[in-house]
Amino acid sequence: MDFPKAAVASMLAIHRARQILLLSVTAVVVLVLMEFPLHQLMAQRAQIGATAAALAAVEQHNSALSGDITALAKSSVIASIAHQDYGLVAPGQRSYVILPAAGSTIGADPLSAASIPVTDIGSSTGSGNVPPAAAVHQAPVGSLWSRMVAHLEFWH
Repeated sequence: MDFPKAAVASMLAIHRARQILLLSVTAVVVLVLMEFPLHQLMAQRAQIGATAAALAAVEQHNSALSGDITALAKSSVIASIAHQDYGLVAPGQRSYVILPAAGSTIGADPLSAASIPVTDIGSSTGSGNVPPAAAVHQAPVGSLWSRMVAHLEFWH
C-alpha cells in the first residue's frame, strides 16, 4: 500500500512535532527538578563564603589577642600599663601630677576632666602644700539617718 506523498509528509510533520513536544516537556521537567538542588547549592556556597569571612575576622582578632598575651608576659609592659592607666610607680619612685592652669583646656587630657581626689594629689611622703589624707575633711553626704545607718557595723 502506497500512501500519497502528501499524507506521508503530514504524518512525518506530526511525528516531528510530537518528538519536539516530548523533548521540550522532558527538558522543562529536568530543569525544574535540577533547579531545587542548584538553588540549594548556590545558597550553601553563599553561606560558606559568609562563614569564611567571619572565620577570617575571628582568626585576625585571635592573633591580635595572642600578641596582647605575649606582650603581657613581659614585666616592662605591665609596668607601663600600670603607670599610664593607673598612675602607679615602682617602689622608690615618685609620681607627680601636673595640673593645667585654671580654666585652661588646651592640651588637656580628656581623663583630666574628671575631678582628681585630694588624696591623689601630692607627694608620697606627705610633704608639700597639700595636707595629708587624714587631715582632709569631706562634707557629709545624705541625711542624718542615712549617715547613722551607714555607721552601724552590722549593716556592713
